[in-house]
Amino acid sequence: MPKMFTGRGDPIALIIWFSDLDDYFILTQFDRSKGRDLLFAGLLLQGGPKSWWNSRRCHILTWDQFTTELMHEYIPPKAQLLDEWNHLHQGRRELSAFVRDLRRYQLLLPKINDFAAEIKLWDGMNPTVRAQAQLAIPDNATFTQIVRMAVEFDYLLRLRKTQALSKRQEASRESHRFSEPGQASGSGVQRRIRSGSNRAYRLQQEG
Repeated sequence: MPKMFTGRGDPIALIIWFSDLDDYFILTQFDRSKGRDLLFAGLLLQGGPKSWWNSRRCHILTWDQFTTELMHEYIPPKAQLLDEWNHLHQGRRELSAFVRDLRRYQLLLPKINDFAAEIKLWDGMNPTVRAQAQLAIPDNATFTQIVRMAVEFDYLLRLRKTQALSKRQEASRESHRFSEPGQASGSGVQRRIRSGSNRAYRLQQEG
C-alpha cells in the first residue's frame, strides 16, 4: 500500500510516490477506469496536497493531467534543477553522497541518462579519488561498475587518511608524555644548582 503524500521534504518523494502507486496498480490489477485511480490517489493526499486536490479535482480528468499538475506544484522548475545539477560536485563529502545526488537528479530530470551522469561523476569527483579511479577502472566499465569501484577508492583513501592522522596524534601524545619527565628532571637539576650556590654563598659569608 503506498504511503500518504504530504508535500513536505525532498521533492523526490513525489516521484517515488507516483512509482509506488504505479506498482500498486499493477500488482493489485487495480481497475483504473472512470477515474478510479484519481479517486484512490486523492485519498492518499494529506496537508497541502490534499487542499490542492480539493481545489483541482473538478478540473482534472486524466491520470497524466493529475501527475503533470501535481509535479508542477511540488517539484522545482526544470531550469532551477538544471542549474543545481550544473553546480553539483563531491566536495569534501563521501563519494557515495555525491552519487545519491546524481541518482536523485536523474529521477527529477528524466533526460539525464547514465551517460550524462557518468560524465558528471568524473567531472565532480574529488581530484585525488579521480586520479586513483582512472588508473584502475577499465574503459569499458558500466556506470554502475564505475560508481561501485570509485566509491570503494574513496572509502579506502578516507580510511588511510584517518589512520595516518591517528598515528600522528598517537606519536604526538607519546612525544609529549616522554618529554614531561625530562622537563621535571631538568627543573630538579636547576634547583640543585641553585641550592648548591646558596650553600657556597653562606659558607663564604661565615668565613
